[in-house]
Amino acid sequence: MLDQGVGVGFTPKVRLPAGTYKNLFRTEETSVAETTALAQKLYAPGIGIAAEFDFDIADDEVKQSGKLASLTLNGKPVKQLVPTS
Repeated sequence: MLDQGVGVGFTPKVRLPAGTYKNLFRTEETSVAETTALAQKLYAPGIGIAAEFDFDIADDEVKQSGKLASLTLNGKPVKQLVPTS
């Protein structure tokens, strides 16, 4: 299966259940196997994937979505996992 992802820009700020994140990198992904499917992912600095949305472009609707609900390290709440500077 051939999937393709492209960086399409930055989202300045997103509020999620796990917290508010700034300067998220946004990607769009397509698949040869699912020609009407489009996925968008938001990557937060120091976190990774913070939100994901799967669209059906033929029906113009969101099929499913996921948002970061919480973030813990060794059982303790944290705001980031990887140093960003």
